[in-house]
Amino acid sequence: MIGDDVVIYSFADVAIGKDVVISQKSYLCAEPRYRSQDFAIQASPIVMKMSMVAADVFVAPRHGGKGAVVGSRSSVSRASRL
Repeated sequence: MIGDDVVIYSFADVAIGKDVVISQKSYLCAEPRYRSQDFAIQASPIVMKMSMVAADVFVAPRHGGKGAVVGSRSSVSRASRL
């Protein structure tokens, strides 16, 4: 389930499993990263399974996983059980 005003910024793949809840105003950022010399895009996917993301959470690129509960107004910036 995806709540109101959720932003899924998806230059890369974003996979959201059927047992995932993403509450309102959260931001999933699968933005590209660029190499400084040639500006080649490096995709940064997000995969989420059996997780709950509370309201107004930021999820950084390349982070995801299984079985996490993330509190309101948090930022996920490391690989975790998300």
